[in-house]
Amino acid sequence: YIVAVESLDVFTGPMAEATVEGSLPRGTRVMVMLVMSGFGKIEEPIRGFLRRTDQDGNVLLEREGWQADRNWNWKDPHYRYSPGRAESDPEYIGSYCMDALSMALHCV
Repeated sequence: YIVAVESLDVFTGPMAEATVEGSLPRGTRVMVMLVMSGFGKIEEPIRGFLRRTDQDGNVLLEREGWQADRNWNWKDPHYRYSPGRAESDPEYIGSYCMDALSMALHCV
């Protein structure tokens, strides 16, 4: 995952009363070990928990390469299914509704 905001606080725990352990600047790459209740657990560069979204639902932490998996531009003559989903399970591709709709419209 990549920090998508100017600064992202890392907390001592996944509860509202947890204290701030430190913060990570935009662009910092982190390996999220566990996700629960909107929090992700990380070990490096600071050990603790971080929020994936803020109280308004804005994304604070994004998966690297997510844009390629959210491309449903069916009008593109070279349109293909999501590379991430196609690679992880080629037989499942098309079962995701946006992939199926995009490919159907692309074929018309």
